[in-house]
Amino acid sequence: MKEQVKEWIVDKNLTIDSFDSIMIGVIYNSEHNTLDDPDVRKWIGMHPSEFREMLPPNLNDNQKDLVLWMQENECLTDDPLEPISDLFLESTPSEHFPNLPLSCVAAAYQSLNKKQKLELVQKYLEQYLGREEE
Repeated sequence: MKEQVKEWIVDKNLTIDSFDSIMIGVIYNSEHNTLDDPDVRKWIGMHPSEFREMLPPNLNDNQKDLVLWMQENECLTDDPLEPISDLFLESTPSEHFPNLPLSCVAAAYQSLNKKQKLELVQKYLEQYLGREEE
């Protein structure tokens, strides 16, 4: 059932921001337009914490742009891990040229906090794995 819920989350394009709304629909048994599968509704009601952990983060614009940059980079090398390495290397300031302006990629990456950086890598890897399964 857990796999069915994961597929449902992807199909409905849900994020962590959807949690409260979905839970209200489950708790009050309301006709929530997204809760169209009774088995999923029942599973969520019995496993709310697990459901919450399954919901992906809602990425900000910089995270979304960096995921796209990573996907484009991956196409050049056919190596799913190289874009992660390239992103880190591209975004690390040079100690030899401290006054050198940041690239757009570096500026976007450096604007993220640690949690956002992890969410970015998580989203990139999830999308890669999803394409591999097809």
